[in-house]
Amino acid sequence: MLLTCEQKDLLAALTTVSKAVNLNSTLPVLNNILLKAENKKLTFAATNLEIAITTSIKSEIKNEGSLTVPARLFTNYVALLSSGKVELKNSEGLDLQIAAAQSKTRIKGISADEFPLIPQVKKEISLTLSAGDLLEAINQVAFAAARDMVRPVLAGVHLRANKKEIRLAATDSYRLSEKILPQVTPPEKEVSIIVPARTVNELARILEKGKENVTLDLSANQVLFLYKNVELASRLIEGSYPDYEQIIPKKHITTISVKNEELSNAVKRVNLFTKDSHSVKLLITADKKLQILSDATQIGEEEAEVTAAIAGVENAVALNANYLLDALSAVGSQDLEIELGEKMVPAVIRAAKKKDYLHLIMPLKV
Repeated sequence: MLLTCEQKDLLAALTTVSKAVNLNSTLPVLNNILLKAENKKLTFAATNLEIAITTSIKSEIKNEGSLTVPARLFTNYVALLSSGKVELKNSEGLDLQIAAAQSKTRIKGISADEFPLIPQVKKEISLTLSAGDLLEAINQVAFAAARDMVRPVLAGVHLRANKKEIRLAATDSYRLSEKILPQVTPPEKEVSIIVPARTVNELARILEKGKENVTLDLSANQVLFLYKNVELASRLIEGSYPDYEQIIPKKHITTISVKNEELSNAVKRVNLFTKDSHSVKLLITADKKLQILSDATQIGEEEAEVTAAIAGVENAVALNANYLLDALSAVGSQDLEIELGEKMVPAVIRAAKKKDYLHLIMPLKV
């Protein structure tokens, strides 16, 4: 293998595929990135056996070949090189020789023959949507997925698509996020899949806001995301996702219209006094005021009043402060509406006058 490429292109590709590397793997080759020089381009691939990312850059290839090299070492080294041409050479053995302006080094690699095969998704159905829309949806939804594998389906993001819309949802059974977004090219038939939360979070680190689209190719147990010159393949989680629509309240008796920043600051102050419970109470008084309170603890207590417009009856609900702050950060609007129902009915948080996103939090015992 002998080729020349630009440092900035090389670094961008390494940074992208490194997202799929598991640096704690006991299998050494999984700590590496596969380099393959052929057909006038240099292709990069990495996998942790759950997700795989591939991309490529244009290169001046004199001799074709392939090799795997340690992801962290190679990426960190390239990041410290000056911009300009970089020569990569592997003439014999398993050493990658790197030559750049005022720099020359040698990195020991592992044979490409030991690298796992990147899964090929046999496309059965496909859909296309805006990369910017998908990025926003992931940021508003994925954080609500479960962080353990007690119930594997809850450790994923549920994606449903029909000819009209796409719905992304995630829940850990204590909170729920759902986002509705349009699609550029609808699927031929309805889609219902569960994508691991880690997969969509890694995808979010690749996607950018803008006019580009992302295509999803689906098979029975895999999904392939195609974005620009990047391919991210992942297994799907098997199982049936809970019918979460049953727990979304159909009606409410109190609506709070409030500014996001003011509410966030009040909740953060009150949360300082909640200790391990992280329980904060939202109290709507008879004279239409919103108060945020903590229980009295050994370190003290806090009561904050927040400017808000109240519609409906006086009410009270206790919520996990950390969950509430996560929702306020994700909602993407300064103008909020919080809908409360009867006792122990979930609280629903939305951006004011928008119906494409909601976040639901199960109440704590008052």
